[in-house]
Amino acid sequence: MNNVSFSKLNEFDLSSIIRTSGSGEYKIVLNATDLSGNKALQKEIQFIVDYNKAQVSITPISNITNNGFTNMSKVELNASVTDDWALYNSRYSITRNNSPYNIGVNVANWSSVSFPFDLEGFYELEVTTDDKAQNGEVSDSFSFTLDKTAPSNLQMVGQANHHGVNTSLEDGKSYSTPQMNLTLSANDEYSIEKMVLTGTKNNTNILQVANTLNAVRTDFTSTFTRSFTKSFTEEGKYELTLAVDDKSGNKSMCT
Repeated sequence: MNNVSFSKLNEFDLSSIIRTSGSGEYKIVLNATDLSGNKALQKEIQFIVDYNKAQVSITPISNITNNGFTNMSKVELNASVTDDWALYNSRYSITRNNSPYNIGVNVANWSSVSFPFDLEGFYELEVTTDDKAQNGEVSDSFSFTLDKTAPSNLQMVGQANHHGVNTSLEDGKSYSTPQMNLTLSANDEYSIEKMVLTGTKNNTNILQVANTLNAVRTDFTSTFTRSFTKSFTEEGKYELTLAVDDKSGNKSMCT
């Protein structure tokens, strides 16, 4: 900003418009001398021009992807908030199972903040900031599910028309019926990826039914259950096994 020109307001007052060339920290020093050689007291002003928005980034320290599932003992995320000059109103929010969650992290330095999660849950972390030049808020978010518990309440419930009467099947019993319907179900806190029914008829491997669901719980106010039905029309002695996997890698079985 050398060779700044001034415009004359009147016989004794001058003014000038100084245009900055880009983002940066500026210092303007003004000196004035009249025709008699008298010098005015030097004036200085310092200011920052910032045209760039702040930057927010959330990265996993643990081996998990955004919107992923895991059964690790703990998940840790790192948040970084930076600006060329000065941040303003940096903050974070966390929900667990769709409800606000206080993780107890007090931020001393936004350049690197660690968020540890060890309780099971579906988590959403959002970090938001602005800069002091108010270039506009920016944010980043990261979601994941921490599930260490295997699917539960596995059931195989059968129905048959036995001698004209609708009858619930019992383990080890024989039935005279043209068709048996078996309903297979399981519960999980967060997801059910697949349910696999395997079995033998007269001690020979004859059955493998894989039902891939990729079901994810979104409503945490009711029990999360998935099921499917398999029908049997051939005579024989059946021995069946149900295996259920969730998306975090946990597995349960029942016979």
